Amino acid sequence: MRPFCGFRTAATRRCRTTCEKARLRTLKDLDAAAIQLSQVGRLLLDRSVPDAAVRGAAFARVVPEALEAAVGQVERLVRPPEDVYYQELCESFRRVRTFLPSLLRTVRFGATPAAFSRYVVVG
Repeated sequence: MRPFCGFRTAATRRCRTTCEKARLRTLKDLDAAAIQLSQVGRLLLDRSVPDAAVRGAAFARVVPEALEAAVGQVERLVRPPEDVYYQELCESFRRVRTFLPSLLRTVRFGATPAAFSRYVVVG
């Protein structure tokens, strides 16, 4: 089990590093989109702009195509807080596939007496 723990730790570290590097490459695009969305958001919050004029004022500041592109960019780049680096971990399955046979030869599977009948069926 010791080699597996080392492999798991190394694989997780590699995936986290890959994820962080990919994330850093997207920050420039995310910043540009955030600036445009912030401009439109400011107009929505500006009480001096009448409700009927908000849409026109927003499109005067950021053209609809650019606003649509900014929203699409944010949707592509932003990740939910719980989505850490699991996608990258899944993509590293090739490394796991080479290690898995050795792990399965090493680990001994068993069951408690109460679960043994189910274990026999599955095993």
